[in-house]
Amino acid sequence: RLMRVSRQLMEKVEDALKENGLPPLAWYDVLHELAEAGEGGLRPFQLIERTLFAQYNISRLLARLEADGLIEKLPVADDGRGQTIRITGSGRE
Repeated sequence: RLMRVSRQLMEKVEDALKENGLPPLAWYDVLHELAEAGEGGLRPFQLIERTLFAQYNISRLLARLEADGLIEKLPVADDGRGQTIRITGSGRE
């Protein structure tokens, strides 16, 4: 019963966000974690740990957030393939 009510509430929240031209709730989870992390940002694996999203979901979500200018991806100096994800001013708004 609790799971059913939880799902119904989440659907209502998602619908309300959509009706008001706002992004999906998942975006807010990621942006909140990045805002909490500060200027140092987070690596993608840290976002996965903090949000419990699957890796493939985070990758797609980060691509959308970056396309909308809400985050930026920065190279990691000591890891040629690594990236640090940081929230932008628009993302904070």
